[in-house]
Amino acid sequence: MIDSKDILVIGLGRFGSSVVKKLLDLDQRVTVVDADEKQVNRFASIVEYAKVCDTREETVLKQLGVNNYDHIVVAIGSSIESSIITTLLLKDMGVENITVKASNLQHAAALEKLGIPKSNIIMPEKEMGEKTAQTIAVPIVADYVNLLGNKFSIVELYPKKTNLTGRKLSEINLKQRYNVNICAIRRGEEMIIPNGDTTIIEEDSLIVIGEHKFLEKFEKAIN
Repeated sequence: MIDSKDILVIGLGRFGSSVVKKLLDLDQRVTVVDADEKQVNRFASIVEYAKVCDTREETVLKQLGVNNYDHIVVAIGSSIESSIITTLLLKDMGVENITVKASNLQHAAALEKLGIPKSNIIMPEKEMGEKTAQTIAVPIVADYVNLLGNKFSIVELYPKKTNLTGRKLSEINLKQRYNVNICAIRRGEEMIIPNGDTTIIEEDSLIVIGEHKFLEKFEKAIN
């Protein structure tokens, strides 16, 4: 069971709204704020607290009690200036756990200078574009997620059209040959934690983790 946390989401555009909906699905305690009353009203009846306000004002953030939240998501998409000012104020107030949506690379660079870790800077359009390119260029890849400042990835791929099917993991020996690991196998509705005796079948999808350079080598070798 996922622990329930107190989370503040600032900005209720498409990205912020999707974050709120997923957090609610995960039984998190969510507070939402936005400068647009219509956006706030959409969530007022289903979140812990909803407020129309301008988070570029330190007094507003103090009234929200920003230091009492386990995590804050700055999802302001309409104004890079508002996003940066809000993030700067939060950092100055000692808030540590902040995730920020970046509109472009320059925005992301500015957020890094404010002390936001790369792993906490989200660029939805860029990441979706990269995923689309990945699945077009390498059709065996179903999905992937970047980790640890984009150095590592978790990739879900289909082995059906590769040389992996019908073989045991001990025979393939991915760790030694490619420096990647299969951490799980999705087989229908079942999720399998594999061992050396696990045989890969055509219906499987493989959850593989490793550094980008080794995953690319692995994908090329089996494609």
